[in-house]
Amino acid sequence: MSNIKTVSRNKVPLGQKSAFGAGHFILNILPGTLGVFIQFFLLTAWGVDPLWAGLLGGLPRIFDSLTDPIMGFISDNTTSKWGRRSTLYFYWCHCKWYTFLFNVAN
Repeated sequence: MSNIKTVSRNKVPLGQKSAFGAGHFILNILPGTLGVFIQFFLLTAWGVDPLWAGLLGGLPRIFDSLTDPIMGFISDNTTSKWGRRSTLYFYWCHCKWYTFLFNVAN
């Protein structure tokens, strides 16, 4: 074995890691502060039971943990002449648009 150290070419530079992390930090500050504020407001101002306040934040994540793999399977196995996900985007954009129009009209 030799004692020669070689520079690893697969290493990401610290500046690039920092820039990537700073972007994600900014994107996660708003949801994090809103979650803390909502919990604080529910517990102190409204006097909601902590169990129900926790469930209010946790149930959507549990629902997502069940439905995301199903939707991923559907998305991965969808085939059309426009691509795998384009058909789903087109369909859901129209559903959201009609829902928006229906809610605004009323």
